[in-house]
Amino acid sequence: MTAPATAPATAPATAPATAPVADPTVARPSSAAVAAPPAPAPAAPAPTAPPSAAVPSAAVLPAAAVAPDGAISAPATATGQAVAGSPAVVPAPAGGEAVGVPALPSVEELEALLLDVVAERTGYPVSALAMDMELEGDLGIDSLKKVEILSALRQHVGEIAVDVSESDALARLTALRTLGEVVDLMRNRADAPEPAVTGPSGPDPTGPGTAAAEVIPDLADSPTADPSGAAAAAPAQGPAGAAADAPFLAGSQVGAADWPPLARLVPRVRPVAAPGLTPLGLGARPLTIVDGGSGLGSALAHELDRHGIRAAVTDGPPGAGTDGTPGGLPADAGGLILLGGLASVDSVEQALDRQKDAFRWARAMAASPAVHGGLFVTVQDTGADLGLDGRQGERAWLGGLAALASTAGAEWPDAAVRAIDCERAGRDPVRLAAAIAHELRQGGMTPVVGLRADGTRLVPGVAPALPEPAGAHPLRLAPGAVVVATGGARGVTAASVIELARSCQPRLVLLGRTPLLDEPDGLAAATDEPALVRLLAERDGPAAGPARLRAQAREILAAREVHVTLAALRRAGSQARYLPVDVRDPDAVARALDEVRADWGPVSGLIHGAGTLADKLLVDKTDDAFDRVFDTKVRGLRTMLDVLADDPVELLCLFSSVAGWFGNAGQADYAMANATLDQVAAAWQAAHPDCLVRSIAWGPWAGGMVGPLLADVFASRGVQALPVAQGAAAFVDEITGPRSAGTRPRILLGAGDPEALGAGGPDAPPARRVLGQLSVHERTHPWLIDHSPADIAVLPLAMALDWLARGARALRGDGDGDDEGGMVLRDLRVLRKIAFPRLADTGHELFVSVAESDPRRCGDPAGVDGGAAPWPLLRIDDAEGMPHYQARLDSARPQPVPASAWPTPDGLAEKAAEVSKCRDLIYRSDALFHGPRFQAIQWLKGMSEHGAEGSVVGVTDLAWGLDDWYFDVAGLDGGMQLAGLWAWRVLGGALPVAVRECRIHRPGLMTGEARSVVTAREIDNIHALCDVVVLDDDAARIELIGVELVRRPDWMPSS
Repeated sequence: MTAPATAPATAPATAPATAPVADPTVARPSSAAVAAPPAPAPAAPAPTAPPSAAVPSAAVLPAAAVAPDGAISAPATATGQAVAGSPAVVPAPAGGEAVGVPALPSVEELEALLLDVVAERTGYPVSALAMDMELEGDLGIDSLKKVEILSALRQHVGEIAVDVSESDALARLTALRTLGEVVDLMRNRADAPEPAVTGPSGPDPTGPGTAAAEVIPDLADSPTADPSGAAAAAPAQGPAGAAADAPFLAGSQVGAADWPPLARLVPRVRPVAAPGLTPLGLGARPLTIVDGGSGLGSALAHELDRHGIRAAVTDGPPGAGTDGTPGGLPADAGGLILLGGLASVDSVEQALDRQKDAFRWARAMAASPAVHGGLFVTVQDTGADLGLDGRQGERAWLGGLAALASTAGAEWPDAAVRAIDCERAGRDPVRLAAAIAHELRQGGMTPVVGLRADGTRLVPGVAPALPEPAGAHPLRLAPGAVVVATGGARGVTAASVIELARSCQPRLVLLGRTPLLDEPDGLAAATDEPALVRLLAERDGPAAGPARLRAQAREILAAREVHVTLAALRRAGSQARYLPVDVRDPDAVARALDEVRADWGPVSGLIHGAGTLADKLLVDKTDDAFDRVFDTKVRGLRTMLDVLADDPVELLCLFSSVAGWFGNAGQADYAMANATLDQVAAAWQAAHPDCLVRSIAWGPWAGGMVGPLLADVFASRGVQALPVAQGAAAFVDEITGPRSAGTRPRILLGAGDPEALGAGGPDAPPARRVLGQLSVHERTHPWLIDHSPADIAVLPLAMALDWLARGARALRGDGDGDDEGGMVLRDLRVLRKIAFPRLADTGHELFVSVAESDPRRCGDPAGVDGGAAPWPLLRIDDAEGMPHYQARLDSARPQPVPASAWPTPDGLAEKAAEVSKCRDLIYRSDALFHGPRFQAIQWLKGMSEHGAEGSVVGVTDLAWGLDDWYFDVAGLDGGMQLAGLWAWRVLGGALPVAVRECRIHRPGLMTGEARSVVTAREIDNIHALCDVVVLDDDAARIELIGVELVRRPDWMPSS
């Protein structure tokens, strides 16, 4: 993040003396009714920022003086005075990184600075703060406020403060529990600066573009008051320090002409074959399988055991500890497979309980050693397409399980984390277990996958939304139609309903938890949370603790915002009521809406925007915090659908988040809730085809929660925040624009680059990402015994190419997924041989990884087309991270090559010997060492200095087994053996060391014999260069262009 060129700004000057005036027509505390003026003629004005009421603007901060070269200054206190004893401040050069201090500050200086920054950013008096105070429990400093405070500290003390853009920033932020620990962290970083991470890294199972434990909070949710009234899940705050209040409601002042492009995407699934790689950690230690009522646990354990993978089955939730948290996994557990999502669902409540159980198991995994190098898998049945087509009915209420896995993947960088949506479709446990076990063994690190009953394997992604076809009809929401909006009195939901009021003038019923209490006198001058806390502290004295001051300030700000919203709706031409009610309470909601129906008639539309945040990593998230976040959205929606079951609802719009599709570190509850909303929307649309249903998965909104500091964090990852006015206008377009029959309800909306939004907020691609693991043992690869040139099995180049191609398939599973078109790998190099001395004992583990790649852009090498992303570099590494083979994946597909393009080389001496005799002669020569299961050459037509020709058989004829070969490795190895014979003749014993271009035209296995041709290119006394092809009757199956062989001094032709 770029450091400012000036010292931090001083505290606000005295705020204006005016304050928002409560609308006199608002009834308190039960409901607030605002009578609308005579309705204006319907109009469709250009979208503008929702207006704010007559509230004072935030006080202008005076510019800070810039210190001259070599000068130092002290940070300002909340009252604008310098703090004695504070550490020196070194101004950072404009546009550059923060500069470290020349003299290491003492503990006392760091404490003084921290207290001053906290006081400035929260409003608490320095005298009320102590080093042992808990950041969240005592001070209400959540993850967003930590971002702000640490960014401010970094401007003062440079790199000894955590950089919030670092990939592990969220884990660091979560670990900070007290003010004293913030100081300890700075001292530790000063004493031992952290080296850059180098060398092999673990897997990146977070999905495209997401770094481990990313510090990007989700800000799409409506920042309503905590529906439970508990302080622990307070409304999300932004770096400006205020809970979302009137200035945020007013939106950014960016005009429509300056709005960023609107990214509008739709989720989709597409067929992608399994790459044939094993996820990391599978088989290393015993797995724990939680049956969860599926009846599948024993069958899956048996199927995995057949492949040498140990697993034990359990049922029920983890055992509860004395503090109410679940007990841990077995000490030797290597991972967890949750099957509860496959169990039958008899009620919505049962489905939600299964999600809660899955969360508890994930938390148990987070606290266990298995999180380091282990495996975590959720399995559900929501139709194999994550509920996109809405066929799943009540199973849609299981829809958050995949989001739990995606979030866990973001939090656990050393674990392999996957979600499987397996269509049960009446299949028996044995068949289901075989399908799941196959995906576990061959699906690589693909984060989320769907398995249809017909065997189709689906991978989810997003694509640009297409415009509605001609003839599509818009929703005609009549003026005066009754629309209920949960969470609609505050935040982004309020801004959206105000824009709806301008467009349609419905009658709006706003449901929220904010009590409309009379504001105490003397607080009008304070317009944000820090200012209110300061005034309340001055008024109440030292007896008022930080927690009480914070709660009072937030209640006041929330109530002000409700009044501002009601006034804005009145000006827009809508009648509105505000009803303080908990959307999780069906009886209270039913009573409130009965009054509405009596006065205004039945409800025509529902906008569900209620939500709250309580960000914590899984290991730290409590049941209560999970319930507050999850239930507000999910049980709140269930309440509303039940209460409105008899109303003629023609509009259902749910405010969801991209976190539900991609997951988000620290937000398992929030991601699961939004994913559930998405699936319920699809199921509701399928059951109510005449109702307009939208579930809008928002990217981050600009405004009170995204100030300049956090905006920089988003921008560093290519993510723009959506201006409030633009988001509100987009919301109205979604529900009033044209729609056609069959339009799916789920949409992703955000600002800026569609690729950035579609990647869930990208980071720079990691230097190395593991795509999957290969376990090589005599049990799994017995034919390798017959490839032992010195009595130790060695990996043949053809098999290495197949494994690299599997890595390419895994990579392209994040891209276009087109396996049928083949692939081109370039610059294949043998860096060092792979030998298997322990093949019959413990076996060997190898890893396929990718470097220098962006999964969305596999372009030409940098510099060829003006700076496109380089071709991905695929590698096969050993357990120590040492590379052995590598090749680059070309973005192009191979063009078909007819068999006629490969004529017989000149000068061949025909070999008329019988096939069996020919094979015997070939494999008795000194040129080849291959045992029976590698004797692929069937006959040799002849050899000359110009090349060789013969016939080869493949995997099926040599009885290798396995079913996930990308191409016929045995057949290609036969072609390479033919090249070895030719090189032996023209050069002496030689081994392949590189291939310039590998063109895989026809994936899959050969049937019967195939023609193979070797064509010479260059020969000298050390090297030979040739081309090798394996052909069907009509075309090339696979071509190796530019095979380089190097002579071995110890291999010379025999007499």
